[in-house]
Amino acid sequence: MASSGDLARALALVLGLPEASIATVMRALRNDNMITMKGRGTSAAAMTSTDAAVVLTAICSGAVTSQIADVTNRLLRMRHVASFVSRDLTGLDQLEALGSRLFRLSDSSIFIDALTVLLDENSPISHYEDDGPTPVHALYPYGKLNFELWMDPMKVGGLAMIKAYITSDITITKYYSSWNLKREAMLKPFEPSIDSFEVESSFLSGVRLSGSVFAKAISSLGERVTTTRTRQVAGKGRR
Repeated sequence: MASSGDLARALALVLGLPEASIATVMRALRNDNMITMKGRGTSAAAMTSTDAAVVLTAICSGAVTSQIADVTNRLLRMRHVASFVSRDLTGLDQLEALGSRLFRLSDSSIFIDALTVLLDENSPISHYEDDGPTPVHALYPYGKLNFELWMDPMKVGGLAMIKAYITSDITITKYYSSWNLKREAMLKPFEPSIDSFEVESSFLSGVRLSGSVFAKAISSLGERVTTTRTRQVAGKGRR
């Protein structure tokens, strides 16, 4: 099972960033009780899928150290505003899609829910319902997964787009944002884009991550922790 140091090394390698930079981000999150805290070295607590989701969001935010916790919290709490399936689901396709926890997320979900599910359900040690269909691996092929995070210059508003497989050839794109969809975008049967949202700024900064980044995070997590710990993440108590 991966410690925070293991996760930092894995993400630094796949993102091409200094390990010290990742460690600084994680330290800021830990100081605000946003990721698991316990021990050092061999006694350090193992990271969870939620921890990895929080860390990836913080890295993508590009916030300065003093603002990492606040900005990350705002992003993690972005509400679900839209979902788009690449084609109509019928028959066996619909049954297969029901095996995806990402597909089954309710409209009341927030961004941290979606990102955690994406990491968690694609782990080789994930547990699925015994009587449910076996989901496809949402990340493969890596080049097809699309994760984008956009923010305004003041890092007050944001938009996250997660595109992943729910069957062997059908994708779902889920949108989480602090911005509303434009009225005309709601009426069109097309996949929304960044231009489909009521963004108050004329300049946005964005980050795109490939499936290989998520796969590296998943592989670094290793086995699950056998005990659970409760902490406050994005305004909610989570286990």
